[in-house]
Amino acid sequence: MHIHEAAELAAKLALESPKLVRRAWLITDAALAEYWDASRERQSSWWKMMADWRRGLSSTQEAIDNWPAITPMLDELLVSELLTRIWSGIAAVYDHRWRESVYLPVARNTLVSHIDVRNRVWSVLLNDLKLPDDTLEALVMQRRRIERWTDLLLAHLPEPGIVAAWAVNAERMDDFRDDLRHERRVLVGSVASNLIIGSLQLATRPDAKSTQTPRTANETLNARIAASLSSAFKPTAETPEEAGHRAIALRLSQQSERCEQLLVDLLSLDSPR
Repeated sequence: MHIHEAAELAAKLALESPKLVRRAWLITDAALAEYWDASRERQSSWWKMMADWRRGLSSTQEAIDNWPAITPMLDELLVSELLTRIWSGIAAVYDHRWRESVYLPVARNTLVSHIDVRNRVWSVLLNDLKLPDDTLEALVMQRRRIERWTDLLLAHLPEPGIVAAWAVNAERMDDFRDDLRHERRVLVGSVASNLIIGSLQLATRPDAKSTQTPRTANETLNARIAASLSSAFKPTAETPEEAGHRAIALRLSQQSERCEQLLVDLLSLDSPR
């Protein structure tokens, strides 16, 4: 799977998010574990690729000459952050609504590790190798486009106060959200959604005009991650009866927590001051 297909998945998740977070579950425990394992493996792969590439260079000019060898990894690193942030926002909204810590811990740790690798890679390019601006120009423009698309897609998620923590620029996300209030909500499969997805795919591909299939750094790992998150669109993985039982259990848990807090509050009224 090419990483740019992750942009399409991110858009579909964002557009479907109001419906997804109302369900009794997002993805199964097995899919969540697969997402975590594949994400961590891919992050390790990114840094190994960068370290191996850097180790073979003796000068800045040699880095410029060998730039094409590392661009597939850099492209994958930047584009995949879009999907990672969208999923993190959805996980945060779900856990907040259901008052459970189910998906957010994994999503948060995955994004934190992702950003850590990205920052270390940028440090090598900017501080260690001191690459000139013209070499990094396309990469910088790519990053800026992806960041804007990230905030635009996050604007489609419910609970903006929760989602803002996962935006690149929360103020920009709010501006996009204000624009969306004056428009009809975009539905997956509609003409509007197809335009969004098509524009996003073009925006996240630096080689969009090329007729050749772009190279992929971690095709198998990308496919594993996408399969894990795509399972959110397959509610048949959990039977209606199982979903109903889970929903009832969550509501009982919430009521129990409220009762416990009420007892604590009542007992505190009789405590000596």
